[in-house]
Amino acid sequence: MVAMAVTMEFSPGKQNSFLAHEIEQGPTLKSTISWGLAFGLILTTFLGTFLAYDGLPAKIPIHWNIRGEVDGYAPKSWGVWLLPGTMLLMLGLFLVLPRFSLRQLGNERFRHVYEFIALLVISLFGCLQMLTIAQARNSHLKAGVWLAGLMYLFFALMGSVMGKIPRNPFVGIRLPWTLASDRVWDNAHRLAGWLWTSAGLLGLVFSLFGWILPGVVLIALAVIIPLITSFVDSRSGDNAVG
Repeated sequence: MVAMAVTMEFSPGKQNSFLAHEIEQGPTLKSTISWGLAFGLILTTFLGTFLAYDGLPAKIPIHWNIRGEVDGYAPKSWGVWLLPGTMLLMLGLFLVLPRFSLRQLGNERFRHVYEFIALLVISLFGCLQMLTIAQARNSHLKAGVWLAGLMYLFFALMGSVMGKIPRNPFVGIRLPWTLASDRVWDNAHRLAGWLWTSAGLLGLVFSLFGWILPGVVLIALAVIIPLITSFVDSRSGDNAVG
């Protein structure tokens, strides 16, 4: 996923402009609620998996192809815990990552966007676990179509906050030319926000009719277009990155 893909450290001379508006560090009530919900979702997923374990077959589905068909299985003994374990690891990663540069989360706007993304990602894995268990219990269930719809909804929700992400070393379209300019970063993320939301919602509608591939194409375009336009933007005008 582009939003979590490319990393680059800032030098002291290239600190983000938004860091100048730093506020006092420390968890807010909204932050406590966000992380509490994430932990509660993980706990619920582990508990639900434990309760469903005995009724599951010896092998469970762990992968679907582009047509929504199961094409990968794993032994129940470890496969059923794969997604809950990933959720726990993701929570730890989201909590630890800002510790490498606490100043970025001093910006309240970024703090809440970061927490929303963390909760969204963990929720995605929780829903994937529900689909996995449902597919394992009913081999005739077309869980692949539900999976596609879930992924399109995820992209749409991610798009809703893309334009609110300030330049930072953790989340967003982190490329050399976007990290080097607030203008390029903001333009790229505003465009990505519109494209991701539109592509996600259209893909969700397509999935309701069992059409998965058109949504995949739309999502691919929504990801690629901001990469290209941001590079062109970085080479234009007086603020060309180079």
